[in-house]
Amino acid sequence: MEAEQQKTPKRAFYDFSVSPHSFDFAVFLMAARANDCEEVVLVPGTRFVKGPRGEPVVFQKCTPGEVEYRLNNLIKGLCPNAIECQTREEAQLLWHKDCFPPGYTVEKPVQAHTVGAILKQLKILPFMPLQEYADEVTADGWNDPKMVVITIRQSHIKGGRNSTIDEWIKAADWMKSIGLEPVFVPDTENPDMPFGDHKVCKKAAFGVQYRLALYEQAYLNVGVNNGPMALNMFSRRPLLYFRPITHGYHESTAEFWRACGVPVRSQMPWFSILQRIIWEGTDDFENIKINVERWLKAREEEKDEWPLAVAPTYPIYGVVEKDGRAAQMSAAKKASEENGWKHMVRKSHGNEVMSIVCYGPSLKNTWRYIKRPIMTVSGAHDFLIGRGVVPDYHMDCDPRDHKVRMLHPAKAVKYCMATCCHPSLWEKLKDYDVELWHLHNDAHTEEWVRENDPGANMLGGGSTAGMRALEVASMLGFRRFEIHGMDSSYESAEVRHAGPHDGKKHNLVEVNVDGSWYQSSPQMVEAAKEVIMFIQNYDCEIKFHGTGLTQAMVQHFLRRFCVIELPTGKKRRLNGRNR
Repeated sequence: MEAEQQKTPKRAFYDFSVSPHSFDFAVFLMAARANDCEEVVLVPGTRFVKGPRGEPVVFQKCTPGEVEYRLNNLIKGLCPNAIECQTREEAQLLWHKDCFPPGYTVEKPVQAHTVGAILKQLKILPFMPLQEYADEVTADGWNDPKMVVITIRQSHIKGGRNSTIDEWIKAADWMKSIGLEPVFVPDTENPDMPFGDHKVCKKAAFGVQYRLALYEQAYLNVGVNNGPMALNMFSRRPLLYFRPITHGYHESTAEFWRACGVPVRSQMPWFSILQRIIWEGTDDFENIKINVERWLKAREEEKDEWPLAVAPTYPIYGVVEKDGRAAQMSAAKKASEENGWKHMVRKSHGNEVMSIVCYGPSLKNTWRYIKRPIMTVSGAHDFLIGRGVVPDYHMDCDPRDHKVRMLHPAKAVKYCMATCCHPSLWEKLKDYDVELWHLHNDAHTEEWVRENDPGANMLGGGSTAGMRALEVASMLGFRRFEIHGMDSSYESAEVRHAGPHDGKKHNLVEVNVDGSWYQSSPQMVEAAKEVIMFIQNYDCEIKFHGTGLTQAMVQHFLRRFCVIELPTGKKRRLNGRNR
């Protein structure tokens, strides 16, 4: 019998003709791990840019010595078993069709080293330090329980993005005065830079595993937008990430962040209240102080005053044109002024469980088991009231007028409504308890809020009302949820909800999960995927009730990916299997 051919391991190709010798490799490696890649291939190449007359010009930020250092200490420090090809022809022999990044070929290479490459994945696999380095950090005395690690950028490359050194020293002086223990990690290019009389950990500047161990030990990690901070951004480590935007540099523009799926004033979907991108201000002393004080309040007093907005954001369809959306938000603003309605304010998280009730068919079977407090969306509001169960909250963010016709308000309900809802809704709710919030839909939303309601919160989230309800409930202080009726599937072509619904019917598709078939639509399949993203990356507890596509996909997912973080010191193959 002919021997079975050995299966080719899935490979990820980091091509130096399109990707740099930098900490961007860490982002690429996390995306590769999330795609179940088992091997990483380093492909030699020269980067070119267009010259002043359109001619190709060699682009290399680093000297040959810096390239060699970064290859051996940074890239191989994170992935010591990477396959280093000496020629592109050698890389061609390792290439296979289903490699990562999607569409990569040696002849036409593509990159996957930006934040957007991570946000496209269904899981985040953070880098954890090896135990030997964790032990070494402790043995070296870096174990103060209030240690604040300050990562400095001071490079000759794009110097406008560098840390404002004097302001960080002033901030460190203040931290010391309130009982914190600041420790500076200098830039690898300037390891001997002094930082007043504060402690400096040079060792972390030269070894990526030692750096990881120091970050893991820290009470708080702070710094400006730079490569090493990505190790904290894509993890659960406490973090304040200052000055994400520096004008004049493409990778530090609002447009670049938005293209990656992180609009200005939004946050990473897996962030806890102890992790924050600081969009406002620069890395001056006063801004550092204000935001460290906010962080301390969140950490020590369990009080959270951060403005809330979450990335990635998905568009809510219905009002497509910029002018139409602006008109609806302006109508809501006017109604709030006339009726004395307030904007929602984020509350500290408690231990209470919130029931999120959607309008899928399975609600007909589970409504009797719903526990308070209750937040409904869509037609679930009238469905429950019709059965003698008055919800505590109702949330909607649909800009179409049929949702207004479906709603018959009740005095006992608090209505948490997005400002993009149809203007006729405000007349219907004028004598009721209403709080408003801005739905982060796209760049036009940011522009409108900046011009018309500066400082107001924007909420991101998924493309369905149910997914946005989770964000609103989080704003109200909940992180534990029981969900009813979030099916993303239909009983039949005719029975698509738990009761009457005036909305447009989507095209049907059939989806198989673990041998069971579900009738759904392309839009609802995407919505179910968003649920997977949410449960994988958010710090919350969720229990699903009923039967549907979402529930089946969640169970399938949990069987495959039950743990995303490694205990300190465990070695892992790229696809997550322990060595």
